[in-house]
Amino acid sequence: TDVVCFGSLAQRSAASHATVVRFLDGVIRRERRTLRVFDVNLRQDFFSREVLEESMARCNILKISDEEAPRVAGCLTGCPDADAGGLCRELLDRRENLEMVILTEGAEGSRVFTRNRISAYVIPRGNRVRPVDTVGAGDSFTAAFCAMLAAGHDIWPAQAFASKVAAFVCSCAGATPEYPAAAKTEFLEAL
Repeated sequence: TDVVCFGSLAQRSAASHATVVRFLDGVIRRERRTLRVFDVNLRQDFFSREVLEESMARCNILKISDEEAPRVAGCLTGCPDADAGGLCRELLDRRENLEMVILTEGAEGSRVFTRNRISAYVIPRGNRVRPVDTVGAGDSFTAAFCAMLAAGHDIWPAQAFASKVAAFVCSCAGATPEYPAAAKTEFLEAL
């Protein structure tokens, strides 16, 4: 597989956590390069320091939202007031396995931190949507971003496309809206 996406919410039971860890360890042992994307999904109290640490140790891309950053900082460092960008830089600096940290910032856009640069994508005011339902926006961002990277695109075009897809999802009711034919064509052309 080229891309594996996993989250903290899916690891809320000991059995599912062990399964995810075992699968990732198998992927890591292979010689084939695989994007291993840990998408932090903090819902209620369905996360622990152990799940966060073990997941971060096995991913090479971490995706976190600006809303989740204070809770992650509090869980990992005891300092929930940490700046979201500072937390991303610190996580990247402390973990050799991490190649990038994606910080989504809602309607504002996103930042992608790598060892030698920060790529910021600000959604133009004219392209911002009034959210109908934000459920699924983060997952659609992650999927579009990973698809673009897997197709060989650089970070910035992947960010721009992922933001556009997430904005579309936010403009619809439900997490998995039907994409218009023009959007499907644009997606396939982008890949």
